[in-house]
Amino acid sequence: YTALSYVWGDASDRRHISIDGKSLSITASLHCALRHIRDPNHPSTIWADGVCINQASSLDRNSQVSMMGSIYKTAHRTLIFLGTSTPASDEVMAKIRIKTPGIARPEFYEMVETHILSQPWFTRVWTLQELVLSKNPLL
Repeated sequence: YTALSYVWGDASDRRHISIDGKSLSITASLHCALRHIRDPNHPSTIWADGVCINQASSLDRNSQVSMMGSIYKTAHRTLIFLGTSTPASDEVMAKIRIKTPGIARPEFYEMVETHILSQPWFTRVWTLQELVLSKNPLL
């Protein structure tokens, strides 16, 4: 399975998805992440806390939270969803991907800080743990 690392966002901003014919309410940010990673031509198994943990049950939440380390350690890969991209963040990521000359310049670091590291994903301790525990993280 693939684990999903994302930020919940506003818990009151909800969307509905259908799983095996049943409706499930999830956060808008999880909905956005699932829409971005979904490939209708290639089914995949995704573990996302907002889907796999019964958020209405404190017993289930507590039980699952204690297993989070092993969930991310045993996942085939972890997809890290920073949020919806912008043209500027796409440009930064493209330069990193192709190792563009000059990416070690201070101006580039400012671009990375402004358009990538400022994302809420980088402000949560949980997400750092998810990254460190993952065998094969993919941004």
